[in-house]
Amino acid sequence: MRITTKLAAASVLLIVLLLAVLTYDLSVVRGLATTQEELTAAEYRAMTLALEQRRLLDRLEDLTRKLFVTRDSDYAEGIEQTREAFDVLLGELQSLRLSADGAAIVSRLAEVWHSVPLAALAEQAVTVEPGSEEDELLLSSFLDLSQRLRSQADEVASVVEQTVADRVVESAEVSRKARTFSWIAAISALTLTLPTLWLTI
Repeated sequence: MRITTKLAAASVLLIVLLLAVLTYDLSVVRGLATTQEELTAAEYRAMTLALEQRRLLDRLEDLTRKLFVTRDSDYAEGIEQTREAFDVLLGELQSLRLSADGAAIVSRLAEVWHSVPLAALAEQAVTVEPGSEEDELLLSSFLDLSQRLRSQADEVASVVEQTVADRVVESAEVSRKARTFSWIAAISALTLTLPTLWLTI
């Protein structure tokens, strides 16, 4: 076999290997990008849900105060509707693919939320004697629960916001590294291939 044939075969083999490396690199980058997009989408949705939960908690506190002033059962029904809406949001939040920190905080929020029989307390508020010691204790427990839930919901929103910011930075870094690697691989391929091809001419 002539030397030029050997050199040509070596050049073709080198090109094929470099193309295989580049193809692998691009597939890895695409996979990372897809994973980042899925995680970021989940975190953005979680942030929206956390903000909506805070709005519902504000409504819950408002309805509670009105219930204790008026003893109107319509406010008790409003509390129940708000509770149901919060349950739906919490369920969706728990189903999202979140970071470990985000999932842990959402779990703690769920524990606090499910620890108190909200509907029973609202029904009790309608029947209890206004101004009595029981009445004051009941209102105090309502407001304490509201504060604990708000604090937990704020923590969820804060962690999710930070995670979204971290994801943006990570995505930019992955993209930068991928572009750098691709350029290095392309330049290396040209550097190694062109002299070899020149020798075959």
